[in-house]
Amino acid sequence: MPTWRRFGGNDATEQHIRATYPGIDLTVVVPSMGYVKRRAERRQIVRAVLSAAPDLVLICTGAPSSEILAHQLRRAGSSSDILCCGAAIEFLAGRKSRAPTWVQNLGFEWLWRAIHEPHTRSRYLADIGFLAANRAQFVNLRTTGSASFAKFILKARTIAQTRPSGFRSIAQTWPLRESDARTL
Repeated sequence: MPTWRRFGGNDATEQHIRATYPGIDLTVVVPSMGYVKRRAERRQIVRAVLSAAPDLVLICTGAPSSEILAHQLRRAGSSSDILCCGAAIEFLAGRKSRAPTWVQNLGFEWLWRAIHEPHTRSRYLADIGFLAANRAQFVNLRTTGSASFAKFILKARTIAQTRPSGFRSIAQTWPLRESDARTL
């Protein structure tokens, strides 16, 4: 029987998952708001995941909290598949609705959510503030492949892949260094 461990969400979503997938051994952990800022709570979550050794870990706490926890789980040696899925499970369970297609196509689903989900407003305002304050660094990242954001230094690596048609595509990755993750 596959085992899942999910972080975040609510009881109605959990009930929907259990009803839809009765053969799954599901453990749900709902961390406190802002858990990512509390090292002891993150460590407790990591220990719980390592001891349960689930096949799949779904982290539904939103960015960047979910990515920070996923990185810490990997660093701690978790061999589970990890998926940072934010509100996706709640969308699938019908507990939240997505923006209309035309809003999605315009790239303004974040604005739709900010209007209709008050708890997202402060996060989006903080994101807008971060983007505005660091616009020069984003230009730098785009033009030189390197940028510095407070405690983080990003350096892009370019990987060229040859396709059978002879065209070349460029994929860029920005890996976090372990020293960066420790500062979180």
